[in-house]
Amino acid sequence: MPMPVEIEMGHLGDGPEPDGWDGDADRHNLRYDADLAADQASVGRNDRIFNAYPVNRNLLSQFTVFCLILNRTIGSGIFAQPYNVVSGAGSSGLALVIWVLAPLVCLCQAACWTEMALSIPRARDVDGSIVATPKSGGDKNYLEYIYKFPDLFITCVYGVTFILLGNLSGNAIQLGVLMETIRDPSCTNDPDCLDSKRGQVVGWALGSLLLVALFNITTRRGAILLNNVFATGKLALVVIMIFLGIIWGAVHKDGCRQISFLPPGPATDLVQGSTQQFGGSLNEVIQAFTFAMFPSTGFEQPFYVLAEVKQPRRKFAPVVMFTMGLMLVLNPLINTSYFCVNPYLGSSSAGPIGYSMTNAAINYFSTISGGADTNTVIRGTSVLFVLSIFGNLLSVVFTSPRVKQEIAKEGILPKSLMFASSSDSLLSRLQSSSSSSPYPGGGDSHVQIPREQVPLAATLLHLSWEIILVVAVGSTMSPTEAYNTISYLYTYVITGILGFMVVAGLLYLRLDAVLHRYVLPRGPHGEVKGRHWDTKSEWSIPYVGALPALVSSVGLAIMLFGAFAKPAHEQTGAGAQTKWWVKPLVGWCALLLGVLWWLGIQLRQYLGQYTFRRRRTTYVEADEVGDLIQTAEMVTVWRDYK
Repeated sequence: MPMPVEIEMGHLGDGPEPDGWDGDADRHNLRYDADLAADQASVGRNDRIFNAYPVNRNLLSQFTVFCLILNRTIGSGIFAQPYNVVSGAGSSGLALVIWVLAPLVCLCQAACWTEMALSIPRARDVDGSIVATPKSGGDKNYLEYIYKFPDLFITCVYGVTFILLGNLSGNAIQLGVLMETIRDPSCTNDPDCLDSKRGQVVGWALGSLLLVALFNITTRRGAILLNNVFATGKLALVVIMIFLGIIWGAVHKDGCRQISFLPPGPATDLVQGSTQQFGGSLNEVIQAFTFAMFPSTGFEQPFYVLAEVKQPRRKFAPVVMFTMGLMLVLNPLINTSYFCVNPYLGSSSAGPIGYSMTNAAINYFSTISGGADTNTVIRGTSVLFVLSIFGNLLSVVFTSPRVKQEIAKEGILPKSLMFASSSDSLLSRLQSSSSSSPYPGGGDSHVQIPREQVPLAATLLHLSWEIILVVAVGSTMSPTEAYNTISYLYTYVITGILGFMVVAGLLYLRLDAVLHRYVLPRGPHGEVKGRHWDTKSEWSIPYVGALPALVSSVGLAIMLFGAFAKPAHEQTGAGAQTKWWVKPLVGWCALLLGVLWWLGIQLRQYLGQYTFRRRRTTYVEADEVGDLIQTAEMVTVWRDYK
């Protein structure tokens, strides 16, 4: 029997807190479902919507969670970013260390996210007990739990930032680069050639984004199936490349022994004819670390759709930790294979010598092919990587619009309920519906989904900003620089700034629990004050305690603030068209837009003499193992005039 969980997300009212009040759980009160029929009948009101979640066989399996992460992590990052990483590191040895540290920090982040995901939101059951029910939305939920006041502040900061930058439009540009490489292989090592095809690259990027969005709103099941197929194929490709590269390098060129922490020596600048050595300064190493983080940020994907995962409390954490541990092994190994095949010879202002300006993996296959027709090899390799990047886009367009749907449920956007609503997929509209009711009964669950539900409006919102970014950045910069800029901003802001706020917040919760329990004075009746995270946390890695939060906090802090250190060489392959401080500054400005958005909401409430309120009533039921899962949600927003 599903139980509706009434979630009061707005102003909680004035006056003293009642006896037994739990500041977290009593925002999520369970009540009986006697009013279920009335709730269904009220959906037609223009201030509320009703969404049903997938149930039973439509839930995401462990294998799909595994594939969601892999499909995001294996793509343009490990094929195109090695150029940026080795250029910034200045040596192949340091580059490999960076390729270990970056996935390690992301692994620690994933552990922090998992602890938060399986512990909140907290709800008070009808018997008075407090339970946690996993919810979609990812770090939006964690930030709102940690930074509660002022009301809507962190929601606006996160929401505006994620809507602006929470996409892979940079990968779409890289796909366009590869498509032009297929058409004209001579562009592989010629930045001027690619720059002259800027319009074509943007066109390919826009076409790929439109195709992926159309596929995701056409069929949810088909998108999941295709995601799993792409992920499996890409994993097989990477494993083959690792073994082939290391074996080939050891047999033919002994390139593996040339991996060194020492710079290979000054290289002749291919443009100006001078002798220069780039890479190795603090700023350049931190830039390299940021670019190496980009492919490992795929751990976020299943958290964004956690309410759609099967048995999340029992099966989610192991598969996330295993997948991120696998990437911790694969990322440095694939880069080792690159160096074994094409030893690093040094850097110039034109980039690492012997490295493709767009894709290190293309050089890898070109070298291994030996006397084969170079153009044929480049075209064939580019086709493989186009498919790989298409898989990236497919995974993100499946998950990110669902986060934007969660943002819209807070009512902070114009026409919020439109973007918060789910719609029948295009394919399901062609099929006969089992019921005309949005919430029919019968079957194993009281919440049945006669048609596939997809976030149609949120997907269009997601697509709109992808198009804006591709056109605005892709038409004003060279394709390589446009890809670097967008992928840098995504990593710096979404993984760096927002990620730091989550892991540092979790570190605060753990420290708060220890201090209030063992150091700080207790209340007049001996009660422990504070946030009580030690009694609320329902998952953590045994024996490590706060170590993941500490490691990821330190790593991300170095990345965020070290980016403003002046590089020894202002022109590097990681981005020669802008000053070193511009990209991180733009990243912080994205958060400032969120602050301004919140101020605008406060001003409207003041001038309109009303208080903005919203309520989310979530229906839950026990799954086959007895854990509560979400089956449906009703969102209501209104203005309470004074």
